[in-house]
Amino acid sequence: MRDTTGAAAGAGIGGFFLGMLTGAVVAGIVTLLIAPRSGRETRDLLRGKARETQHMVQQKVSGMKEKAGKIRDTMRSRAEEEMQSAEKNR
Repeated sequence: MRDTTGAAAGAGIGGFFLGMLTGAVVAGIVTLLIAPRSGRETRDLLRGKARETQHMVQQKVSGMKEKAGKIRDTMRSRAEEEMQSAEKNR
């Protein structure tokens, strides 16, 4: 029997965070462009927001890599168990 709930849940969470990130970026850009500031102030704010977003994305990617590694290890372990079980049943 195959259990893919971990992989499916990981994909759903990744999609959720991607959607959340996209919405936050779009909202931030629109807010900055509408706000009455000089060009230099707006560029500085955009630069700061870009750095914050980059940091947040790096953290999310790192977390997803860690989770993928755990899933890989679990799947490798299960495959080894199945192979051992199949060899015993020969």
